[in-house]
Amino acid sequence: MTIKYISYIPDYKNYAFDSRAEVIFSIDDNYYELNEDLSKLEDVEKMPSYIKNDWYYYNGLPLTEKNLDKHIRIHTGLLEKVSNDTDSTLETLSNLKAIKRNFRIDSIL
Repeated sequence: MTIKYISYIPDYKNYAFDSRAEVIFSIDDNYYELNEDLSKLEDVEKMPSYIKNDWYYYNGLPLTEKNLDKHIRIHTGLLEKVSNDTDSTLETLSNLKAIKRNFRIDSIL
């Protein structure tokens, strides 16, 4: 079980002391989403890989098309506004669009 991070978006609308982040990730070709405190995500990243993998597996929710569309919209906006780091944004955007295509194919079948 290996985690592959697809998309990460900090939540700028939350004005609480603990900022939040939305993460889309995959484990064994299954896609999940997670909305969690940024400090908790940072702590989990410091843990051994077997604990980190289990934590993501048990705390992640199945990815919804609504949240996937949100990530695509935000990364498209980033691509239009920011001229540096376009390679990683393009890669993230293409991965998100490929996942959306798979969602559509799965809904047809």
